[in-house]
Amino acid sequence: KWQMSIHNISPSSQRLFLKGAPDVLMDKCSHYLNSAGQLIAIDAAFKVNYTKVYEEFGGEGERVLGFAMKDLVRTVDEELALDAKFKDKLKEDLIGGPKSSSPITDLVFVGLITLQDPPRKEVPQAIADCHTAGVKVVMVTGDHPLTAAAIARKIGLITHPTRDLLAKERGLPPDQIPQEDIRAVVVHGSEISAMTEDDWKVLVSKQEIVFA
Repeated sequence: KWQMSIHNISPSSQRLFLKGAPDVLMDKCSHYLNSAGQLIAIDAAFKVNYTKVYEEFGGEGERVLGFAMKDLVRTVDEELALDAKFKDKLKEDLIGGPKSSSPITDLVFVGLITLQDPPRKEVPQAIADCHTAGVKVVMVTGDHPLTAAAIARKIGLITHPTRDLLAKERGLPPDQIPQEDIRAVVVHGSEISAMTEDDWKVLVSKQEIVFA
């Protein structure tokens, strides 16, 4: 859910740039660049506003990308001269998995960009024809779950409220919504590996399913 590149800033210095899903990117940042070009430490208030903004755009069906950067202490060639596995270690540190010895959390957040990529005009009718024929349509996408849900509603793939919407309507925590009341689900990709066989049985019983 991210892409990294490294560019020359001067003959002796390089800068790492990262773009990716907003929720993934924020965990890798410690500061942000304000409108005056100043580096400001990220605090709780910034995170609340950041989440509000990208959820607002994502909820409207727009694809949202976050951007961050970091000045490297040494160039890639200098790092490789010291450690031939530098590139592999850098990748692991950006992923932040169990193989990482020092996960990267000190990037500078630069901003968000939103993209509009509306579904083709014929898609809603195609979905409707499938439903009429008794065919269940399942959507699989790399979009953020909020964006995926919004697009699924636009094309008629989701017509019922999801667990989160039901919780909001009823003023309850999502985990207090009975399974039998949930007819539409949006499954985050990170949840799949932990799902049991019983979880899958419940999932496939739902009328409307989106994987994001």
